[in-house]
Amino acid sequence: MEQLIRKRIHFDIRAQKEISALPFHIQKEFGDLINELKYEGRLEMPHGRKMVGTKLFEMRVSTDTIWRGFYAYVGDDILILSFFNKKSQKTAKNELSKALNRLKNYEK
Repeated sequence: MEQLIRKRIHFDIRAQKEISALPFHIQKEFGDLINELKYEGRLEMPHGRKMVGTKLFEMRVSTDTIWRGFYAYVGDDILILSFFNKKSQKTAKNELSKALNRLKNYEK
């Protein structure tokens, strides 16, 4: 029998507030991706990808609009850092900076 990986998932308190403010159907989509992260340890395209040049990974939800979440690996755990509505093709620098700044609080 194959053993499940099962990672511990932690939320930055600000990310918890951000996801709580999203429409319910978007919260559910992100919840499904977070469960996949918990049991698989990673997300594959089109639902996830590594942000080039950073320690961040992106969760991707596309409905009528585009939503993103940033997470990172801290030790053996996964830290959910932020959620946002993506409004252009390129990820906004302020969203990337916000997630990187939050990550600094957790790195040793």
